[in-house]
Amino acid sequence: MRRRNTLIEATQAAEFPDMEFVLLRCPKFFAKENVATVFPEAQRVASLLSEAASFPADVSDHGVNYYLLYTFQPCNFVLEKASDEDSDCQGLSSCDEHATKSSSVASTVVSSSIKKTNEVPNVVSPAPPVMEWRDRSRDRVYKFMRLAKRRIREHLEKLDGNGALAFFMDWPDPATGLPACSKRGPTTFSDADTIEQFFPFKKVMVAGPGGGCYMVEHPRFGLNVYLDAAVLVVAHALEETLCEAVRSLGA
Repeated sequence: MRRRNTLIEATQAAEFPDMEFVLLRCPKFFAKENVATVFPEAQRVASLLSEAASFPADVSDHGVNYYLLYTFQPCNFVLEKASDEDSDCQGLSSCDEHATKSSSVASTVVSSSIKKTNEVPNVVSPAPPVMEWRDRSRDRVYKFMRLAKRRIREHLEKLDGNGALAFFMDWPDPATGLPACSKRGPTTFSDADTIEQFFPFKKVMVAGPGGGCYMVEHPRFGLNVYLDAAVLVVAHALEETLCEAVRSLGA
């Protein structure tokens, strides 16, 4: 990891077991090429913060920085029963039940001999529950990022009771690389570029039937690592306040 960019070393999250986070200061050239193109709202907020006359002089004069709050955890995919909202089984079973009642009423007028002849064994069994893969790691990313955003806002509001000290925070959806909360830009977030830029992690070539690809080997989680990064825009003068807020998330 490049020490000059690291503000908070790998720290275990207090409320999320087996999750580590790291806070980095993002160089302006890297932010322009790899962050602003994914999160255009971040660039807009950065411009407003640097130009806003309503902010104290010691805030506006020092410029604005981009930051990356990286999270690392083990991959956790669980096969579980789909929720009732996502399943059509309940509707189908109710229709089947209605049809069964209608046929039983009609059969009362049929002689018992015909009934026995036409009797068909019950070969229809209840449908098995619908199962789906649940990405528990993604769920934890969203919960952690929302907590971090709330904690950072609380610390900044202590400096200004009206909450006038604005900041930006968003993160890419791990499944798509698109912004989770704000307007999307023309590109998606690339973890590979960021990891290569800031972390000395080993890259391993993993081969499969369709070819091969490089995977990141985390010092603690190995190849079974699930990562994501929040993008933050905060005035440089408030960097220490930002660090205090992020440190409060640690164990």
